[in-house]
Amino acid sequence: MAARERQMGNVPERNRRMAIISKVAILALFCTLLLEGSFALYRVGRGYGVESARFPLEPCEHHDYVFPEVTGGEYWRPIGPDPWIRFSVDREVGHIRLLFAEPLPQDAQVHLYYAQDGGFDRFRRKDGYLMKGSREAALTVPPGCWDSLRLDILGEFTLDHMEAAEAIPLRGLLMGGASAGQGQLSRADILEEVMGQVRWGRAAVLFFFLAAAGGLVAGRTGGLMAGQTGGLVAGRTEGIMTSRAGGLMAGRSGELMARQCRDRASGSVVAVAVSGSEKGSAGAGAEGPGAQPVNRERILYLDGIRVLAALLVIAAHVLAPMEGQFFYRPSRIFYLFFLGCMFFALTCNLLFFMLSGALLLPYRKESVGAFIRKRFLKVALPLLVYSIFYVRGMCFSVLSWKDWAVGYGRSLFSGQMTMAPHLWLVYALIGMYVLVLPLRALLRNISERTEKQLAFLTILFLGIRTGGQYLGMEPGISIPLDDWPGIFLMGYLLTRDWMRPYHRLWLKGGAAAFLISLGTGMLRQDYGGIVYGRSLLMLAMASALFIAMGKLEARLRPFGKLLSVASRYSYSVLLIHWYVLYGLVYSGLLPAQMPLILQILLPFLVCTALSLVLSAVVDGTVVKVVERVVLWAVDAGKGWEKVKGGKD
Repeated sequence: MAARERQMGNVPERNRRMAIISKVAILALFCTLLLEGSFALYRVGRGYGVESARFPLEPCEHHDYVFPEVTGGEYWRPIGPDPWIRFSVDREVGHIRLLFAEPLPQDAQVHLYYAQDGGFDRFRRKDGYLMKGSREAALTVPPGCWDSLRLDILGEFTLDHMEAAEAIPLRGLLMGGASAGQGQLSRADILEEVMGQVRWGRAAVLFFFLAAAGGLVAGRTGGLMAGQTGGLVAGRTEGIMTSRAGGLMAGRSGELMARQCRDRASGSVVAVAVSGSEKGSAGAGAEGPGAQPVNRERILYLDGIRVLAALLVIAAHVLAPMEGQFFYRPSRIFYLFFLGCMFFALTCNLLFFMLSGALLLPYRKESVGAFIRKRFLKVALPLLVYSIFYVRGMCFSVLSWKDWAVGYGRSLFSGQMTMAPHLWLVYALIGMYVLVLPLRALLRNISERTEKQLAFLTILFLGIRTGGQYLGMEPGISIPLDDWPGIFLMGYLLTRDWMRPYHRLWLKGGAAAFLISLGTGMLRQDYGGIVYGRSLLMLAMASALFIAMGKLEARLRPFGKLLSVASRYSYSVLLIHWYVLYGLVYSGLLPAQMPLILQILLPFLVCTALSLVLSAVVDGTVVKVVERVVLWAVDAGKGWEKVKGGKD
């Protein structure tokens, strides 16, 4: 009877869950069909699949090419470092199709410029690449009345054939009748072409992730509502029972109850005071970089450093292509301004290493399995997901799914992604994680004097490296401390208590290093090797920023929640921002003609905003779903091992 009542009681809950699952599935199916249908309609509008829209593409100008007249009317071959072909068109081009005489021996980077009246710039450019082994490529031209196109392919190739497809007006597609080149498309033809561009495999994957992400959100929302309702009911019930008991007992032994209440209240206050003291002491210890960040609480200034480093990465990549525009200005003040901004921005790489050292190297009890699992879920898994944007999303090659999978695996294993050069930082950080557990054990048992010696050796050998670069010589002696491991370790050393008396020295040293870097940049063209990367000058500037953020901890507290949210997505912003900048922002989102200062500010702001939004969406859907699948697979594997062990 009791079992029957329990089953009857579970029926409403089961029905509620089934209703939620049905709604999520229907919504995911609707979104999948809408997105896939829109993409298929866009591709038809750019001429894909429409044979009558194709026409031969004749170059009007070229550079660093052996052209067909020389090769017997067959192939185009590059013969110089900057090969490009320019086309003049009298109609709107939807896409360009390239055929190669033989498979590409290596990945090749591609820039497609498009303009009106022949004025090419980086704000009207599509960036991508051709994967190794490609024999065919298709480059979509963004909508617009462009009369000039320029194609740059950087690599080894033999170009056999070039053709283009005329764009089909979207209004004609939606109205059910459109002209395509020399032909006319009826409603039936348009529907057939759109269905031909639908990729059902891609739609199935999209539906899975949308449905799974929707289920996670619905489950989290349902659990939250259930918890709030349960807490409200429990609170009311407890309050009623307490008031009744208090009224009953007050008439009998009011003095005894009052004494007990006072004792309990004082005990609660003491407990709260102790807890608050521990939190306060941890917070006080965490205030500033002289603290020992070994507690489990968030340290606000480290969140601030993480957000600052992500912003500086974007700033560095916005500024890098603009050096020539500042260098050739009549006044040298413009170039000095550029160098100052660039030096400040490029401290980002060292900040990421130092931040990782400060967070990971303090000793804590953690098994090897737990450490690997946490690093995989937080670092490697997002890398696997966001790499798809570069390997697949920025590739113009026409390949099979098998070829895509092989290229994706090759790129991940080698760490060499043509359209993601910034990911070297992530691979270098992953290499540092291999050293974390041994370094924790070593650092736990060394004295303060030994820590000071490590800091001194790091500074000394980085100084020797920097001096050698300035003199044009490579030092014959090198140790790991004059490379990224030394900078990784320095992040930990900056958080030690004994480092506090040296904070002012670091701040002054950072300012002096900044001024020396400016002078070097103004006087020498090879300043990059002296100032950038593993340089004592850059270490001094980054350390000064690290310590300054710790000094500003109290002023950051009003922005604590904002920093916490931004910090949560900072790693994903680091991964995706290059795709946003070169795949979206520089593909026509901004005006082509802008004042110089706006050419810096607008791309930076738009790239930051879009990267943050895209990170939140991808982290909340694809990354979260893949993470749940991985954890489920691990738990299932453990369960199977237990079952197998029991049978044995």
